[in-house]
Amino acid sequence: MKATIVLVLLLSASVLIAGCQHNSIPKQVDSSKLYYFKDSKTGICFAAINSFTHGSNYVTSIACVPCDSVKNIIK
Repeated sequence: MKATIVLVLLLSASVLIAGCQHNSIPKQVDSSKLYYFKDSKTGICFAAINSFTHGSNYVTSIACVPCDSVKNIIK
């Protein structure tokens, strides 16, 4: 009986956690809104873009990029 109750509680918790996730299809990125920078400590280059999510949260997304590909546009 206890095992059944624990199983039901675990399943309920996993449904609640999974239900809070918002998945959407990525949209086309406007390349004029990308910002490129190089970390002075590591020498790694990044591309960043600022956006608002579905819940009006301000989010900055970054990705590592090859420095030789963006050396002319890094700020």
